[in-house]
Amino acid sequence: RTVVIGDPCPWVAQSAEAFLSKIFACSYSIAGLNVLSGNPADHLVHRHTHRVVRGSLLVCGRPDGRLTALTTLESSTCLAVNQASSIQSIGGTCESITIGHNKSKLPLSAKAIFLESFRPQFLCEKLLSESEGVKTKSSDMALTAAGNLKVTPSAFADDSKGAARKMSVSLLRKSSTASDGDSLSL
Repeated sequence: RTVVIGDPCPWVAQSAEAFLSKIFACSYSIAGLNVLSGNPADHLVHRHTHRVVRGSLLVCGRPDGRLTALTTLESSTCLAVNQASSIQSIGGTCESITIGHNKSKLPLSAKAIFLESFRPQFLCEKLLSESEGVKTKSSDMALTAAGNLKVTPSAFADDSKGAARKMSVSLLRKSSTASDGDSLSL
């Protein structure tokens, strides 16, 4: 059996590969593993997807694309996982598992492991939870693979009088020159 570990951080993939291969170094040949690693945003597709056979396992770390700086990295990782998962070998594909904070599962992956998040909510998450009237954590919000926030239709529904819901949000920006900061109310 072959296990391919993919992560955009090279040291994560390399250390996971070294750890897993050392664990199975003392096993019998029938229980051995072939462990490979690569960067899904760079060379994972070109170096390892031609080796995909039925029964291969692809475990890939998925960046949190809800952060603007990581959106393209998450998109390229999702593309690499979907590309590797769509390769057919004797009527089967590899099993792919993604690990990350984003609560949306890729359509071609077998499983998705969601990590708990302890960060503060993004503004869009805060607005959505306030408009729904539900207290949610940032880990409960999900973005689709395309990067769109999953919204229920009730978030845009009118109340019983036909008037749209009114939301108020107060933003405070701390200035480096002013001691009291600037405020903006929406």
